[in-house]
Amino acid sequence: MMAVPLLRTLHVAGWRVDTVVDEGFAGLESTYAHHVRHQHLVPVKTWRKRSLLYDVPGRLGLVARIRRERYDALIQVGTGSLGIWLTWAARVPVSIAQDVHHKVAVNRWAYRAVITHRIPVDDHAAAENMAFASALEIAPVTNYPEVRGSASSRTVVIAPDATQSGCAIPLSEVTRIIDGLKAAYRDMTITLIGTKGGIAEQAAMAHGLATDHISCDLRDVVGAVRSAGCVIASESGIGHVAATCGVPVISVFGPSDPDKVRPWGDSERVVVVRNRHPCQPCRANGCQNSGVSDCLKSLPIGDIVQRAMAFLMAPPLSAR
Repeated sequence: MMAVPLLRTLHVAGWRVDTVVDEGFAGLESTYAHHVRHQHLVPVKTWRKRSLLYDVPGRLGLVARIRRERYDALIQVGTGSLGIWLTWAARVPVSIAQDVHHKVAVNRWAYRAVITHRIPVDDHAAAENMAFASALEIAPVTNYPEVRGSASSRTVVIAPDATQSGCAIPLSEVTRIIDGLKAAYRDMTITLIGTKGGIAEQAAMAHGLATDHISCDLRDVVGAVRSAGCVIASESGIGHVAATCGVPVISVFGPSDPDKVRPWGDSERVVVVRNRHPCQPCRANGCQNSGVSDCLKSLPIGDIVQRAMAFLMAPPLSAR
């Protein structure tokens, strides 16, 4: 999702953009398509920690497609080596990637020999990606259009789970958030999104919410987020999905650095909430890697509820 600002920047500049993604993220096609009108999403099988012979037919097919389409440029988002070898095999004239040090010697050699533009890495991840556009002499676009399903939506989506348990919003804090929201507005609909058996499902069961309020399918996630009036999310991809959809998001941060990985958007629609601890950002999976972070306990629930209510009651930016 950090690549969406770059996709939108290229789209506004008149470029046609096709995106190669891990097959697990193919469900985000509708979100990408909202920002890039003429775009194909090309899913590929994960290559990480695999042999060079893994999914050879798929890789050869991708190279053949790139050669056939005769792309003007290839941008490698992230630090993997796929872009290097695609650039070499498909003979793309312009290639852009982060200026990083590859551990594998052959990748280091190929990176220096093949990549034509190397961009320094020292900013927010989305800003770094938009910097790739500078190699094509394109000015960055920083705003997202709103795509909320209803200006009067009174639905709050809560996404407490995270890839690392130490970055997830604890169940006790999710319970406090739900209780605070219900006390502030009785007719509010609360939707919980998360993985099977995760914190979201536990919270739904504890509050008597229907099981169909639990979803981990990306297409369902995008649909739920786009129909919400506000999203409260942990340090996870759901917050980024909300931001790219122009839906107001309250992003709850613990061990990670919001200056690097917060959802990308202006302060009117993206709010970061966190407890201030001297050890932040430690980027660890909980204190002493225990899977539990003290900085995510005793969250400022009143502030979260107040900001959520302000988002719900405010008209869309386009109507102001």
